[in-house]
Amino acid sequence: MLKHLSIQNFAIIDQLELDFHPGLTVLTGETGAGKSILIDAIALLLGDRASLDMIRFGCDSAIVEAEFVVQNARLRDELLRMGLHEDEDVLVIRRELSSKNKSLIQINKQNVTLSDLRMISLYLADIHSQFDTQRLINPQNYLELIDGFNLELTQTHLDDYRQSLSDLRQTVTELDRLYARHKAFLERKEVMEFQLNELHEAHLIADEYDQLRDQAKTLDNFDRVREQLTVIHGVLSDSTVTQSLYAARNAAQVLKNVSQEFNSIEERLAEHYYDLEDMGRDVSRKIEQMNYDPFELERIHERLFMLESLKKKYRLDIAQLIELQAEIETMLSDADSFDVHIEQCQKRVDDLFRDTITKADKLSKIRQEISLKIAKELKFVLSDLGLAHFQIEIAFHPDHPESFRDLSRLSQSGIDQIDFLISTNLGEPLKPLAKTASGGEMSRVMLGFKTIFIRSQKLSTMIFDEIDTGISGPIATQIARKMRQISENTQVLSITHIPQVVAKGMHHIHVEKHVRDGRTQASASYLNFDARIAEIAKMISGDHLSPSSLENAKELLLNS
Repeated sequence: MLKHLSIQNFAIIDQLELDFHPGLTVLTGETGAGKSILIDAIALLLGDRASLDMIRFGCDSAIVEAEFVVQNARLRDELLRMGLHEDEDVLVIRRELSSKNKSLIQINKQNVTLSDLRMISLYLADIHSQFDTQRLINPQNYLELIDGFNLELTQTHLDDYRQSLSDLRQTVTELDRLYARHKAFLERKEVMEFQLNELHEAHLIADEYDQLRDQAKTLDNFDRVREQLTVIHGVLSDSTVTQSLYAARNAAQVLKNVSQEFNSIEERLAEHYYDLEDMGRDVSRKIEQMNYDPFELERIHERLFMLESLKKKYRLDIAQLIELQAEIETMLSDADSFDVHIEQCQKRVDDLFRDTITKADKLSKIRQEISLKIAKELKFVLSDLGLAHFQIEIAFHPDHPESFRDLSRLSQSGIDQIDFLISTNLGEPLKPLAKTASGGEMSRVMLGFKTIFIRSQKLSTMIFDEIDTGISGPIATQIARKMRQISENTQVLSITHIPQVVAKGMHHIHVEKHVRDGRTQASASYLNFDARIAEIAKMISGDHLSPSSLENAKELLLNS
């Protein structure tokens, strides 16, 4: 139940503090006085999106805060789950809009998200406006209305269905990718087989290309290489060179015996002496092994030409060509696994499709059961609103797709397509609600929906925002009586222009605007008995108050 509302710098409201009470509270005032601004402020606390336009002109921020008494066990459980429940059964919601800093949402002084606030508000209060009545004639909103009567049950099954549908769609996408890859593979299979055969026949060896290039270069320069090796061998074989180096080494040994300072010189000379001997033997061996073979040179050039052609054709080096060969071998060897993967994925799709349809059918069955209860209770409620012959049938037309290829027929809401068929007059056939109900009937039907909705959700606060516009006479009296009846178990706030509804109110708030310091400001205050009579009299006869209109207003108030 809404206990207190505080508003600062919101629209044309500068500062406002209001206490609220159980029962039916009516809000009246001239058009544009600010009544709907109060409702907008409450709606903000129930999760409506904020806009910086809501901040009063010339101010940097706006604050809306309300204190609610927690009377719903479901709400207590939800607060405990979110870690927001305090010892007292009091819930404080605060929203601060700022043009300079980040706007804040707090529940019991803890920062929360907008989705958290909306979750809490499902169990806290509901605002019913003329727009909601218009929603009633739009079949796209029917499922939402039905689900709202047992939100915990339907939401659980709806979440299960949506998860299954999401899994199904993802798996179908995976299956389509497999088919696409398999098709692309088949289109390339012959090419890959040709490439693999070509690479196999090449007998590629890592580093072979560089080695062949060196061999070809040596053979192409055979005479020159042999001549230079002979020169090197002659130098290394010259006894004077080795004898001179040997003599230098002996001299270094003498120095080494004198001081360790000369150790490194002796070691290096000894190392070079033995290196020269080894080099001489290697060069000699190389000269002996050299053999010019024109056929071998031709074979090497042919091999290099073939390797160059492959590199140019594939635009890869030899190492990369070897990798490509391995990849093609793997792809071709895995070809048979495509069929296995597709078969396995197809089975998952079939299983998920059946599971999704099963969950959709279960959700539809639950909705149909809820709809039967709604129809039964609605007939009873509307009989109190002067529609004694009201009949309703909530017709379901489940749209079952024949296969997973018809996923477009599975919406996020399920498989149900429904219509509200009603008859308000005895002997008249059932017809779609959107095409048959008059304005007065529509208001009463929607009020009937809200009545049983409040009961099913155990809401502690219900707000009606000018839902009785255009209603008069006996219908207005019936609606007033029903609002008063609802308020016996649920706090009701109603913005109204109907005298009968005002008279039924247990509390009466008057909203007006005035100019102060060159700025328009809205204010709200409770009216006493005499002020209520005057307000009702204005509704009956306009601004000119006559003794008769005052008497009629007093009688209406006393009889309510």
